[in-house]
Amino acid sequence: SAGLLVVMAQVMAALFTVAGLIDIGSNNSWIEKYYGQEFDAPQDLQFRDTYLLAIYWAIYTLTGIGYGDVTPTAHNRLEFLVVLFCMVMGSLTWALIVANILSLIQDSNAKTAE
Repeated sequence: SAGLLVVMAQVMAALFTVAGLIDIGSNNSWIEKYYGQEFDAPQDLQFRDTYLLAIYWAIYTLTGIGYGDVTPTAHNRLEFLVVLFCMVMGSLTWALIVANILSLIQDSNAKTAE
């Protein structure tokens, strides 16, 4: 279960990072929106910092916390599509984890009843 969450967070972060990098320089990217006016792409772009932000976004999206400080840009359809896809995949991931936990509990109860 924990491994699945780690993999999903990595995949979501990678997709969100790529979506942000595609429109860099057009002032229509979540990366530029986060860094603000002082951002001068690509000279200021530190991939590790950007990926760390994307991991942060993926984890709070997966956990449902949703701080809202890293969000897709309003007029960037690709970013919104990536975010929607990630939200659906995150929901399915949690459904799978809960189903596995319930299955373990049911198996344990069945063995105890015998």
